[in-house]
Amino acid sequence: MSGVVRIGTFNYENGGLREDGRIELGPLIETIARHPVDVLMLGECPQYRRDGERPLWEATNRLSELLGGSARYLPFYSQRVGRKNHSMLLVSSDVVEPVQWHDPMVADTGYSVAGFLRARVLGVPMWLSSIHWPGGAGRAEFDRQAAILTERSVKPTIIAGDFNATSSWEKDIRPADWGAAHLERGSWWKPLQKGRYDTTSGRWVVDTAQLDYLRHDLQFRDFGELADDPTPTTHEQNCSMRIDRIMASYATPGALVPGSYQVHRPSDAEAVSDHDYVTAAWDLAPTRTAQPRTDADQLTGAGTG
Repeated sequence: MSGVVRIGTFNYENGGLREDGRIELGPLIETIARHPVDVLMLGECPQYRRDGERPLWEATNRLSELLGGSARYLPFYSQRVGRKNHSMLLVSSDVVEPVQWHDPMVADTGYSVAGFLRARVLGVPMWLSSIHWPGGAGRAEFDRQAAILTERSVKPTIIAGDFNATSSWEKDIRPADWGAAHLERGSWWKPLQKGRYDTTSGRWVVDTAQLDYLRHDLQFRDFGELADDPTPTTHEQNCSMRIDRIMASYATPGALVPGSYQVHRPSDAEAVSDHDYVTAAWDLAPTRTAQPRTDADQLTGAGTG
C-alpha cells in the first residue's frame, strides 16, 4: 500500500507560552486549520509536559479535530535536557502506524535515533522526526546534529522543523554581511548562531556547511529546493531566511507532489510567530524513486562553511 502523505512544520513561538504562564493555542489551531496535514512537526513546545501534560493533550485534542472522521493525532514529545525548546511530532492515526518511539529522555535511547519515530506511513516503513536545532548552542552543536542524521540518511526518512540554518543553494536568500545585519537590528550577540567569520572578506557570513552536508553528502532532498521555491520562512528585520524545512532521505520512495509545497504566513504574524507554517505533500508510490546522482553532483564540502 502507498499513497500521498501531507507533511507540515510550524515553529509556533514558545508553543504559545505567555508571560503570565498561560499557553495560548488559538493562533496555532487557526494557522494549521487552513492546511491540516497527516504528519505535523512543531518546533517549539516548552513546558508541554507540565501540569500532568495538560498542554500537550489539549494541543493534541484540538488539532485532532482538524483531521475529521475518526482520525486522531498521536503525539511524540522530544524533551531534551539542557534545552529551552522541545519539539513535538504529531501523526494521523489514519495514515501512520507507530512501531518504535525513541524518547530522548529514556536512558537506553541511542544518540542516532533519539527523537525519531519508526513507523509505517501508508504501509511504507519510514523514520520520522521533528527537528529543532538549538541556535544558541553554537556551530559545534549544529555539526553534531548534522552528523547524527548520517545513519538515518540511508533509511527511508522524513525530517522537518526549524534547522536554524540555511543552505548554499543559489536561490536561497542570505544576508551578504551577517554581522552588519545583526548590528542594524540590535542583536549584536547573534552572528555566531548561524554564521562564521570569513577571514578572506573580513566579515561575518551565513554558515551553510551543515545543511549542505545534508543536501550534498547525505543526499537529503529539500522540498523547497525540489519545488524551486526559496521563500524565506522567517520574517526578522534584515535577517529573514529559509530555515524551516521539510527533507526526505535519498532512500525514501516517491516524489514531491507538484504544486504542493507552500509557505503560509500566519495572520497577524508579528503577534503569532516569527516563523511561517510550511506544508507539502509526498507521493510514496514505489515506482517514483530518486535516481542516483552522478559523481559531479556529489559536492562534498559545498557551501560557505
